[in-house]
Amino acid sequence: MLEMRTRKVGASVAITLPKELNIPVDKDFIVSKTADGSLIFVPKIKNPLDELPDDFVMADEFSEAVLTESEID
Repeated sequence: MLEMRTRKVGASVAITLPKELNIPVDKDFIVSKTADGSLIFVPKIKNPLDELPDDFVMADEFSEAVLTESEID
């Protein structure tokens, strides 16, 4: 288990991650703080929908769907 210490950098608090963790430079993370103060870092993934062409249109397969009486209640 690795131990690290926080340090002040400007107005922020920083934790330096050791090289042996092989964390790439300029990697974005989503950070959560749990009730007990633990920090969870999850690598941020690219949103695949951001790469769709501007003229992309999704077909509406339910436009003619009709509910039966049993589905309404």
